Amino acid sequence: MSLKEQVKEVLACDEQSRNSDTRLCQMLLYKHYHSLLFQNTLDKWSITLDNLYEAPSRADTQRYRAYWQNQKNIYLPTSGEVRRQRKINESLWREELSPSNPSSY
Repeated sequence: MSLKEQVKEVLACDEQSRNSDTRLCQMLLYKHYHSLLFQNTLDKWSITLDNLYEAPSRADTQRYRAYWQNQKNIYLPTSGEVRRQRKINESLWREELSPSNPSSY
């Protein structure tokens, strides 16, 4: 599966990732690059510096999130503040988050 499709899958499954690129990167790593992670002594998921080279870059992840949200108008942010920061049309945003629109879930 391509990184573009992986990002789409995470956006579809995890609403919080629609509002935060940090959360999107974390969930992408956990779901699709789990083999690069390990649990440290504090029981937190971590990645070694060497494995960062194998992980997708944050810039690429953000670019694909922007593609799905800005060009395809799906998996829009659930936060009004994030919508404003990303300059997403309010009427389009309200329509996407409408309970009558099952594609947003």
